[in-house]
Amino acid sequence: MVPPLDIFALTNGRSRWLGCADTVADVLAFAKDHGEGLYFVFSLHTGDKEFYKIDNEGAVEKAYI
Repeated sequence: MVPPLDIFALTNGRSRWLGCADTVADVLAFAKDHGEGLYFVFSLHTGDKEFYKIDNEGAVEKAYI
C-alpha cells in the first residue's frame, strides 16, 4: 500500500517531491531532517495541502499560503 501523504519542499516558487509518509508527525520529522525551509504535505485521500515552515533551529510552524 502506498503511504497516504506526499512531502514537497518549496524553493523559489517551485515544488520538489521529497518522499512520502504515513502520518503528519512522520512528515514533520522528515522535513526537519532536511532543514530550514517551506514544506507542504499533500494527502492522496482528501486532496488537501498543508504548509509548514521549519526555521533554522528546527521549530515547526504552520504556514498559510
